[in-house]
Amino acid sequence: MKILMLIDQKYPTEHVFLEEVYSKIFKEKGHQIVWVMKAKDTFQKKIKIGYWNENKVYILPTNNNILLDYFFLIKDLMELKKMLTLKKEKFDLIYVRNDPFMGIFARFFSKKSKIPFVFQLSHLKSEETIYFAKNGLYGTRMKNFILGKISQKLTNFSLKKANLVFPISEMMKTYLIRKGLKQNKMLSLPLGANPKIKVNKHEVEKIKQEYNLKDGNTLVYLGTLIKTRDPVFLFKIIKQLKPDFPKIKLLVVGEGKTKHDLLDYKDYVKKNNLQENIFFIGKVPRWQVPNYLAAADIGLSQFPPVPILKMNSPIKLMEYMNLGLPVVANNYNPEQKLIVTESGGGFCVDYQVEDFCKVIKELVRNDRLRLKMGQKAQNYIRKERNYQKLADKAEKRILSLINDGDYKSL
Repeated sequence: MKILMLIDQKYPTEHVFLEEVYSKIFKEKGHQIVWVMKAKDTFQKKIKIGYWNENKVYILPTNNNILLDYFFLIKDLMELKKMLTLKKEKFDLIYVRNDPFMGIFARFFSKKSKIPFVFQLSHLKSEETIYFAKNGLYGTRMKNFILGKISQKLTNFSLKKANLVFPISEMMKTYLIRKGLKQNKMLSLPLGANPKIKVNKHEVEKIKQEYNLKDGNTLVYLGTLIKTRDPVFLFKIIKQLKPDFPKIKLLVVGEGKTKHDLLDYKDYVKKNNLQENIFFIGKVPRWQVPNYLAAADIGLSQFPPVPILKMNSPIKLMEYMNLGLPVVANNYNPEQKLIVTESGGGFCVDYQVEDFCKVIKELVRNDRLRLKMGQKAQNYIRKERNYQKLADKAEKRILSLINDGDYKSL
Protein backbone atom coordinates (compact mmCIF):
# COMPACT_ATOMS: atom_id res chain seq x y z
CA MET A 1 0.00 0.00 0.00
CA LYS A 2 1.32 3.42 -0.98
CA ILE A 3 -0.10 6.46 0.82
CA LEU A 4 0.21 10.17 0.05
CA MET A 5 0.00 11.77 3.49
CA LEU A 6 -0.49 15.53 3.91
CA ILE A 7 -0.12 16.77 7.47
CA ASP A 8 -0.38 20.05 9.41
CA GLN A 9 3.20 19.77 10.69
CA LYS A 10 6.49 21.47 9.88
CA TYR A 11 9.38 19.45 8.46
CA PRO A 12 10.96 17.59 10.15
CA THR A 13 8.18 17.02 12.65
CA GLU A 14 8.65 15.54 16.12
CA HIS A 15 5.03 14.41 16.31
CA VAL A 16 5.17 11.11 18.18
CA PHE A 17 2.03 9.45 16.81
CA LEU A 18 2.86 10.20 13.17
CA GLU A 19 6.41 8.98 13.55
CA GLU A 20 5.70 5.84 15.56
CA VAL A 21 2.58 4.66 13.73
CA TYR A 22 3.04 5.73 10.12
CA SER A 23 6.72 6.52 9.64
CA LYS A 24 7.97 3.44 11.50
CA ILE A 25 5.35 0.72 12.09
CA PHE A 26 3.58 1.11 8.73
CA LYS A 27 6.96 0.99 7.03
CA GLU A 28 7.84 -2.19 8.93
CA LYS A 29 4.55 -3.65 7.69
CA GLY A 30 5.71 -3.04 4.11
CA HIS A 31 3.67 0.06 3.34
CA GLN A 32 5.14 3.16 1.70
CA ILE A 33 4.34 6.66 2.96
CA VAL A 34 5.10 9.75 0.89
CA TRP A 35 4.75 12.78 3.13
CA VAL A 36 3.76 16.38 2.46
CA MET A 37 4.81 18.89 5.14
CA LYS A 38 5.52 22.60 5.31
CA ALA A 39 8.97 24.06 5.79
CA LYS A 40 9.95 25.41 9.22
CA ASP A 41 11.67 28.52 7.87
CA THR A 42 10.37 31.16 5.47
CA PHE A 43 13.46 31.22 3.25
CA GLN A 44 12.35 28.32 1.05
CA LYS A 45 10.62 29.55 -2.10
CA LYS A 46 9.95 26.34 -4.02
CA ILE A 47 8.83 22.81 -3.22
CA LYS A 48 11.77 20.67 -2.16
CA ILE A 49 12.20 16.97 -1.57
CA GLY A 50 13.61 15.70 1.72
CA TYR A 51 13.55 12.53 3.79
CA TRP A 52 12.18 11.69 7.22
CA ASN A 53 13.06 8.29 8.67
CA GLU A 54 13.92 7.25 5.10
CA ASN A 55 10.46 8.27 3.84
CA LYS A 56 10.25 10.79 1.02
CA VAL A 57 8.84 14.21 1.96
CA TYR A 58 7.59 16.95 -0.34
CA ILE A 59 8.41 20.12 1.62
CA LEU A 60 6.15 23.09 0.84
CA PRO A 61 7.22 26.72 1.39
CA THR A 62 5.75 28.59 4.35
CA ASN A 63 4.91 32.21 5.12
CA ASN A 64 4.68 34.08 8.43
CA ASN A 65 1.52 35.90 7.34
CA ILE A 66 -1.37 33.51 7.90
CA LEU A 67 -3.49 34.83 5.02
CA LEU A 68 -0.59 34.76 2.57
CA ASP A 69 0.34 31.32 3.87
CA TYR A 70 -3.11 29.98 2.96
CA PHE A 71 -2.95 31.63 -0.46
CA PHE A 72 0.46 30.18 -1.29
CA LEU A 73 -0.50 26.79 0.15
CA ILE A 74 -3.24 26.49 -2.48
CA LYS A 75 -0.76 27.48 -5.20
CA ASP A 76 1.85 25.04 -3.91
CA LEU A 77 -0.63 22.19 -3.75
CA MET A 78 -1.45 22.74 -7.41
CA GLU A 79 2.27 22.70 -8.17
CA LEU A 80 2.60 19.50 -6.13
CA LYS A 81 -0.10 17.89 -8.27
CA LYS A 82 1.92 18.69 -11.40
CA MET A 83 5.08 17.25 -9.84
CA LEU A 84 3.32 14.03 -8.89
CA THR A 85 1.89 13.74 -12.41
CA LEU A 86 5.29 14.28 -14.03
CA LYS A 87 6.92 11.74 -11.73
CA LYS A 88 4.04 9.33 -12.48
CA GLU A 89 3.61 8.62 -8.78
CA LYS A 90 0.66 6.31 -8.15
CA PHE A 91 -1.02 6.00 -4.75
CA ASP A 92 -3.56 3.68 -3.19
CA LEU A 93 -4.81 6.27 -0.72
CA ILE A 94 -4.58 9.96 0.11
CA TYR A 95 -4.58 10.88 3.81
CA VAL A 96 -4.87 14.33 5.40
CA ARG A 97 -4.34 15.32 9.02
CA ASN A 98 -6.37 18.36 10.14
CA ASP A 99 -5.53 20.93 7.46
CA PRO A 100 -8.76 22.06 5.68
CA PHE A 101 -7.00 23.33 2.53
CA MET A 102 -5.08 20.08 2.21
CA GLY A 103 -8.44 18.36 2.66
CA ILE A 104 -9.95 20.15 -0.32
CA PHE A 105 -6.90 19.24 -2.41
CA ALA A 106 -7.17 15.62 -1.28
CA ARG A 107 -10.85 15.45 -2.22
CA PHE A 108 -10.19 16.45 -5.83
CA PHE A 109 -6.99 14.39 -6.06
CA SER A 110 -8.83 11.31 -4.83
CA LYS A 111 -11.64 11.73 -7.36
CA LYS A 112 -9.27 12.18 -10.27
CA SER A 113 -7.01 9.32 -9.18
CA LYS A 114 -9.98 7.13 -8.17
CA ILE A 115 -8.51 6.37 -4.75
CA PRO A 116 -10.05 6.75 -1.28
CA PHE A 117 -9.54 9.83 0.88
CA VAL A 118 -8.98 9.61 4.65
CA PHE A 119 -9.21 12.63 6.97
CA GLN A 120 -7.77 12.49 10.49
CA LEU A 121 -9.14 15.08 12.91
CA SER A 122 -6.96 15.35 16.00
CA HIS A 123 -8.12 18.71 17.33
CA LEU A 124 -11.05 21.07 16.81
CA LYS A 125 -8.79 23.86 15.60
CA SER A 126 -11.58 25.88 13.95
CA GLU A 127 -13.73 25.78 17.07
CA GLU A 128 -10.70 26.75 19.16
CA THR A 129 -10.08 29.82 16.97
CA ILE A 130 -13.72 30.84 17.39
CA TYR A 131 -13.29 30.33 21.15
CA PHE A 132 -10.31 32.72 21.01
CA ALA A 133 -12.54 35.28 19.30
CA LYS A 134 -15.27 34.99 21.92
CA ASN A 135 -12.80 35.28 24.80
CA GLY A 136 -10.47 37.94 23.37
CA LEU A 137 -7.42 35.66 23.19
CA TYR A 138 -4.50 35.59 20.75
CA GLY A 139 -5.37 38.32 18.28
CA THR A 140 -8.36 40.47 17.40
CA ARG A 141 -11.83 39.08 17.90
CA MET A 142 -12.87 39.84 14.33
CA LYS A 143 -9.84 38.20 12.73
CA ASN A 144 -10.13 35.04 14.82
CA PHE A 145 -13.87 34.81 14.24
CA ILE A 146 -13.54 35.11 10.46
CA LEU A 147 -10.61 32.69 10.26
CA GLY A 148 -12.38 30.24 12.56
CA LYS A 149 -15.61 30.29 10.56
CA ILE A 150 -13.83 29.88 7.21
CA SER A 151 -11.70 27.05 8.58
CA GLN A 152 -14.79 25.42 10.09
CA LYS A 153 -16.67 25.42 6.77
CA LEU A 154 -13.67 24.02 4.88
CA THR A 155 -13.07 21.35 7.52
CA ASN A 156 -16.74 20.34 7.42
CA PHE A 157 -16.46 19.99 3.63
CA SER A 158 -13.43 17.70 4.00
CA LEU A 159 -15.13 15.62 6.70
CA LYS A 160 -18.25 15.12 4.58
CA LYS A 161 -16.33 14.26 1.42
CA ALA A 162 -13.77 11.96 3.07
CA ASN A 163 -14.37 8.23 2.61
CA LEU A 164 -13.06 7.53 6.11
CA VAL A 165 -12.65 9.84 9.11
CA PHE A 166 -10.37 9.17 12.08
CA PRO A 167 -11.58 11.35 15.00
CA ILE A 168 -9.15 11.36 17.89
CA SER A 169 -11.65 10.22 20.53
CA GLU A 170 -15.06 8.62 21.00
CA MET A 171 -16.31 11.97 22.30
CA MET A 172 -15.21 13.69 19.08
CA LYS A 173 -16.86 10.91 17.07
CA THR A 174 -20.13 11.55 18.91
CA TYR A 175 -19.75 15.27 18.26
CA LEU A 176 -19.28 14.67 14.53
CA ILE A 177 -22.29 12.34 14.39
CA ARG A 178 -24.37 15.14 15.89
CA LYS A 179 -23.09 17.37 13.09
CA GLY A 180 -24.40 14.93 10.49
CA LEU A 181 -21.48 12.62 9.71
CA LYS A 182 -22.29 8.96 9.13
CA GLN A 183 -21.17 6.69 11.94
CA ASN A 184 -20.16 3.90 9.56
CA LYS A 185 -17.44 5.98 7.96
CA MET A 186 -15.74 6.91 11.23
CA LEU A 187 -13.33 5.09 13.52
CA SER A 188 -11.90 6.77 16.60
CA LEU A 189 -8.10 6.65 16.55
CA PRO A 190 -6.76 7.95 19.88
CA LEU A 191 -3.21 8.63 20.94
CA GLY A 192 -0.96 6.20 22.78
CA ALA A 193 2.62 5.60 23.89
CA ASN A 194 5.72 3.66 22.93
CA PRO A 195 6.35 0.85 25.47
CA LYS A 196 9.93 0.47 24.19
CA ILE A 197 10.89 4.00 25.17
CA LYS A 198 14.14 4.29 27.13
CA VAL A 199 15.35 6.84 29.65
CA ASN A 200 18.93 7.95 30.09
CA LYS A 201 19.76 7.50 33.78
CA HIS A 202 22.70 9.90 33.53
CA GLU A 203 20.45 12.63 32.07
CA VAL A 204 17.79 11.96 34.70
CA GLU A 205 20.35 12.40 37.47
CA LYS A 206 21.59 15.64 35.92
CA ILE A 207 18.04 17.00 35.88
CA LYS A 208 17.49 16.04 39.52
CA GLN A 209 20.70 17.75 40.56
CA GLU A 210 20.04 20.87 38.50
CA TYR A 211 16.64 21.48 40.11
CA ASN A 212 17.44 19.90 43.50
CA LEU A 213 14.64 17.37 43.19
CA LYS A 214 13.88 15.21 46.20
CA ASP A 215 12.18 11.81 45.92
CA GLY A 216 8.42 12.01 46.28
CA ASN A 217 8.16 15.80 46.01
CA THR A 218 8.37 16.43 42.27
CA LEU A 219 5.35 17.00 40.04
CA VAL A 220 5.54 17.40 36.26
CA TYR A 221 3.33 18.98 33.63
CA LEU A 222 4.07 18.20 29.99
CA GLY A 223 2.45 20.04 27.11
CA THR A 224 1.17 23.32 25.82
CA LEU A 225 0.88 26.36 28.06
CA ILE A 226 -1.89 27.86 25.95
CA LYS A 227 -4.32 29.88 28.07
CA THR A 228 -7.27 27.63 27.26
CA ARG A 229 -5.48 24.95 29.33
CA ASP A 230 -5.32 27.31 32.34
CA PRO A 231 -1.73 26.61 33.52
CA VAL A 232 -2.24 29.04 36.43
CA PHE A 233 -4.49 26.36 37.93
CA LEU A 234 -1.35 24.24 38.42
CA PHE A 235 0.54 27.12 40.01
CA LYS A 236 -2.30 27.65 42.48
CA ILE A 237 -1.94 23.99 43.48
CA ILE A 238 1.76 24.49 44.26
CA LYS A 239 0.96 27.66 46.20
CA GLN A 240 -1.51 25.76 48.37
CA LEU A 241 0.81 22.78 48.87
CA LYS A 242 3.90 24.79 49.76
CA PRO A 243 3.15 25.49 53.47
CA ASP A 244 2.91 21.73 54.20
CA PHE A 245 5.52 20.67 51.65
CA PRO A 246 8.12 23.45 51.29
CA LYS A 247 10.28 21.23 49.03
CA ILE A 248 7.47 20.57 46.55
CA LYS A 249 8.54 21.19 42.94
CA LEU A 250 6.75 21.47 39.61
CA LEU A 251 8.58 20.97 36.32
CA VAL A 252 6.71 22.67 33.48
CA VAL A 253 7.87 21.12 30.20
CA GLY A 254 6.42 22.99 27.23
CA GLU A 255 5.87 26.43 25.79
CA GLY A 256 3.06 28.93 25.39
CA LYS A 257 1.25 29.86 22.20
CA THR A 258 3.04 33.22 22.32
CA LYS A 259 5.98 34.61 24.30
CA HIS A 260 3.54 36.74 26.30
CA ASP A 261 2.00 33.61 27.83
CA LEU A 262 5.21 32.67 29.58
CA LEU A 263 5.79 36.23 30.77
CA ASP A 264 2.35 36.24 32.41
CA TYR A 265 2.98 32.89 34.11
CA LYS A 266 6.43 33.88 35.37
CA ASP A 267 4.95 37.08 36.73
CA TYR A 268 2.39 35.06 38.71
CA VAL A 269 5.12 32.78 40.06
CA LYS A 270 7.25 35.74 41.12
CA LYS A 271 4.38 37.58 42.80
CA ASN A 272 3.54 34.48 44.82
CA ASN A 273 7.15 33.71 45.76
CA LEU A 274 7.19 30.35 43.99
CA GLN A 275 10.49 30.71 42.09
CA GLU A 276 12.07 27.86 44.08
CA ASN A 277 9.09 25.60 43.49
CA ILE A 278 8.08 26.07 39.86
CA PHE A 279 10.54 25.69 36.98
CA PHE A 280 9.74 26.53 33.36
CA ILE A 281 11.82 24.09 31.33
CA GLY A 282 10.48 25.21 27.97
CA LYS A 283 10.26 23.03 24.90
CA VAL A 284 12.87 20.26 24.91
CA PRO A 285 13.97 17.81 22.19
CA ARG A 286 11.73 14.78 22.03
CA TRP A 287 14.52 12.42 23.07
CA GLN A 288 14.88 14.40 26.30
CA VAL A 289 11.19 14.38 27.28
CA PRO A 290 11.25 10.89 28.90
CA ASN A 291 14.20 11.97 31.05
CA TYR A 292 12.28 14.90 32.52
CA LEU A 293 9.29 12.67 33.19
CA ALA A 294 11.51 10.04 34.84
CA ALA A 295 12.96 12.74 37.10
CA ALA A 296 9.49 13.40 38.52
CA ASP A 297 7.26 11.43 40.88
CA ILE A 298 3.73 12.43 39.86
CA GLY A 299 2.23 13.52 36.53
CA LEU A 300 -0.45 16.22 36.30
CA SER A 301 -3.10 16.38 33.57
CA GLN A 302 -5.81 19.00 33.89
CA PHE A 303 -8.61 19.78 31.44
CA PRO A 304 -10.45 23.01 32.29
CA PRO A 305 -14.20 23.02 31.57
CA VAL A 306 -13.78 24.26 27.99
CA PRO A 307 -16.04 22.28 25.59
CA ILE A 308 -13.41 21.67 22.88
CA LEU A 309 -11.12 20.03 25.46
CA LYS A 310 -13.70 17.30 26.03
CA MET A 311 -12.81 15.96 22.58
CA ASN A 312 -9.05 15.60 23.16
CA SER A 313 -7.05 12.42 23.62
CA PRO A 314 -4.80 13.05 26.67
CA ILE A 315 -1.32 12.31 25.30
CA LYS A 316 0.49 13.74 28.34
CA LEU A 317 -1.47 11.41 30.61
CA MET A 318 -0.38 8.37 28.60
CA GLU A 319 3.25 9.46 28.44
CA TYR A 320 3.34 9.83 32.23
CA MET A 321 1.74 6.44 32.75
CA ASN A 322 3.97 4.72 30.18
CA LEU A 323 6.98 5.69 32.30
CA GLY A 324 5.39 4.44 35.51
CA LEU A 325 4.27 7.77 36.97
CA PRO A 326 1.07 7.81 39.01
CA VAL A 327 -1.20 10.56 37.72
CA VAL A 328 -3.50 13.19 39.14
CA ALA A 329 -6.11 14.28 36.64
CA ASN A 330 -9.62 15.68 36.51
CA ASN A 331 -12.75 14.05 35.20
CA TYR A 332 -13.95 16.66 32.66
CA ASN A 333 -12.48 14.83 29.66
CA PRO A 334 -14.29 11.45 29.30
CA GLU A 335 -11.33 9.60 27.81
CA GLN A 336 -9.01 10.77 30.56
CA LYS A 337 -11.53 9.71 33.20
CA LEU A 338 -11.88 6.28 31.57
CA ILE A 339 -8.12 5.66 31.37
CA VAL A 340 -7.41 6.66 34.98
CA THR A 341 -10.43 4.77 36.34
CA GLU A 342 -9.83 1.56 34.38
CA SER A 343 -6.09 1.47 35.04
CA GLY A 344 -6.08 2.37 38.73
CA GLY A 345 -2.97 4.33 37.85
CA GLY A 346 -3.82 7.48 39.75
CA PHE A 347 -6.61 9.77 40.91
CA CYS A 348 -9.30 11.45 38.84
CA VAL A 349 -11.02 14.30 40.69
CA ASP A 350 -13.13 17.38 40.08
CA TYR A 351 -11.51 20.47 38.58
CA GLN A 352 -10.85 22.12 41.93
CA VAL A 353 -7.48 23.15 43.40
CA GLU A 354 -8.46 21.65 46.76
CA ASP A 355 -9.34 18.29 45.19
CA PHE A 356 -6.02 18.08 43.37
CA CYS A 357 -4.12 19.05 46.52
CA LYS A 358 -5.85 16.43 48.64
CA VAL A 359 -4.78 13.47 46.47
CA ILE A 360 -1.34 14.91 45.72
CA LYS A 361 -0.69 15.05 49.47
CA GLU A 362 -1.68 11.41 49.72
CA LEU A 363 0.76 10.43 46.97
CA VAL A 364 3.62 12.55 48.29
CA ARG A 365 3.30 11.02 51.76
CA ASN A 366 2.94 7.41 50.61
CA ASP A 367 5.86 5.92 48.67
CA ARG A 368 4.21 2.53 48.37
CA LEU A 369 1.02 4.01 46.93
CA ARG A 370 2.99 5.94 44.29
CA LEU A 371 4.85 2.80 43.28
CA LYS A 372 1.71 0.66 43.16
CA MET A 373 -0.28 3.16 41.12
CA GLY A 374 2.70 3.82 38.83
CA GLN A 375 3.01 0.12 38.03
CA LYS A 376 -0.70 -0.17 37.30
CA ALA A 377 -0.49 2.89 35.06
CA GLN A 378 2.43 1.49 33.09
CA ASN A 379 0.86 -1.95 32.67
CA TYR A 380 -2.38 -0.46 31.39
CA ILE A 381 -0.80 1.79 28.76
CA ARG A 382 1.51 -0.91 27.49
CA LYS A 383 -1.41 -3.30 27.10
CA GLU A 384 -4.19 -1.01 25.89
CA ARG A 385 -2.55 2.04 24.30
CA ASN A 386 0.72 0.91 22.71
CA TYR A 387 1.41 2.24 19.23
CA GLN A 388 1.60 -1.22 17.66
CA LYS A 389 -2.01 -1.86 18.65
CA LEU A 390 -3.12 1.52 17.30
CA ALA A 391 -1.21 0.97 14.04
CA ASP A 392 -2.91 -2.41 13.59
CA LYS A 393 -6.28 -0.76 14.16
CA ALA A 394 -5.63 1.96 11.56
CA GLU A 395 -4.16 -0.48 9.02
CA LYS A 396 -7.08 -2.89 9.26
CA ARG A 397 -9.65 -0.15 8.59
CA ILE A 398 -7.64 1.43 5.76
CA LEU A 399 -7.03 -1.90 4.00
CA SER A 400 -10.71 -2.73 4.34
CA LEU A 401 -11.56 0.57 2.68
CA ILE A 402 -9.17 -0.10 -0.21
CA ASN A 403 -9.66 -3.82 -0.75
CA ASP A 404 -13.42 -4.03 -0.27
CA GLY A 405 -14.07 -0.88 -2.25
CA ASP A 406 -15.98 0.56 0.70
CA TYR A 407 -15.11 4.09 -0.37
CA LYS A 408 -17.13 3.75 -3.56
CA SER A 409 -20.35 3.52 -1.58
CA LEU A 410 -19.68 6.34 0.87
